[in-house]
Amino acid sequence: MRFYGRALYLYLATPNNMKKILSYSIWLMVMIAGLAARLPAQPVQSASKVIIGYVGAYHGGPIRVDPADAVKLTHINYAFANLVDDRVIVDPRMKSDSINFIHLNDLKRFNPALKILVSVGGWGWSGGFSDAVLTAESRRVFANSALEYLMRFGIDGIDLDWEYPGQIGNNNPFRAEDRENFTHALALLREKLDSLAAAQGRSEKYLLTIATGANQAYIENTDLGKASEYLDYVNIMSYDFRGSWSEYTGHHSNLFDTQGDPQPQSTYASVMRHLSAGVPREKIVVGAAFYGRAWKEVNPENGGLFQTHGGAYSDIRTGYGQLAANYRDLGFRNYWDRSAQASFLWNKRKRIFITYESPRAVRQKARYVQRQGLAGCMFWQYYSDESGVLLDAIYKTINK
Repeated sequence: MRFYGRALYLYLATPNNMKKILSYSIWLMVMIAGLAARLPAQPVQSASKVIIGYVGAYHGGPIRVDPADAVKLTHINYAFANLVDDRVIVDPRMKSDSINFIHLNDLKRFNPALKILVSVGGWGWSGGFSDAVLTAESRRVFANSALEYLMRFGIDGIDLDWEYPGQIGNNNPFRAEDRENFTHALALLREKLDSLAAAQGRSEKYLLTIATGANQAYIENTDLGKASEYLDYVNIMSYDFRGSWSEYTGHHSNLFDTQGDPQPQSTYASVMRHLSAGVPREKIVVGAAFYGRAWKEVNPENGGLFQTHGGAYSDIRTGYGQLAANYRDLGFRNYWDRSAQASFLWNKRKRIFITYESPRAVRQKARYVQRQGLAGCMFWQYYSDESGVLLDAIYKTINK
């Protein structure tokens, strides 16, 4: 299957944009013919659980999602659109957005139930949110521009990834008023999306979702109970619990707390915070990380887990696909923390510790979603595991 995806990538990456756009449909017919005999006659989707994949296109180039993977997804969140002067815009650095949305919408040929959304903001492009939601007029401009973006590319919804209301994030402007202004903006977006669907005679509603922080500070700086009234899904970013900024090594996307953790954080705790804030469990989507984080000069006790360190180790690619293929050759040993339901790698000789999500770990998250009656799973991000192993593990587990 992945041969066709790679071929599409190479084709779209060649010069002559006009040629690419004019002949894309012809190439797609060839791809469909080759895949028809291999794909299921009808996509098999969970009746009640969602699998949302963030597809990162922030490098500005053409993307490709394998049709075999699109069959396993219920939603694709395209990352990112920028927010400048209160408007959702196509950033000039995102030169392939038009082609990318053609590709994403064409995936509905293989999975008619698939929904395509654009994610606005992210860590690098959240600087305009506080201003955009500040006044009734700025919210109107913001909401109208979001609808213009949606209609321009013929997509199914808007995902807001504001990192973070009421917090500085990536050195961003923020205000105490962000808490209530964010809710006002979501209410206006919901109203406008519903009005647009009605005016178009659209049988399905347009979707409105957000990506939320996992910690208590995010809960305190938002009114998630009220905000969730306007939202279809709340995607918890239950990862990045630790990184180079942390005093100790540890799991960065673990399901449960574990004994001996000096700074306990977990997916479970994040879900409990959201439920306590008033988010209905049927709207909560648990996040999985298709990448890891690495530290160097780690104190060797306890296999490097919960130890002091010398900072981030950057001489290794930590996407799951790269780690799974190379960790033994690089001298790492794989460990499973049963209480945390999380995997990690330890190189005793080089004193390098890596936290990452394994197939076993994401299966446990998917089972947790089932047991708790949550909406489903999401992950950041697709290209960190081009082998498809983690997506397959989530799909097979959540559809049991």
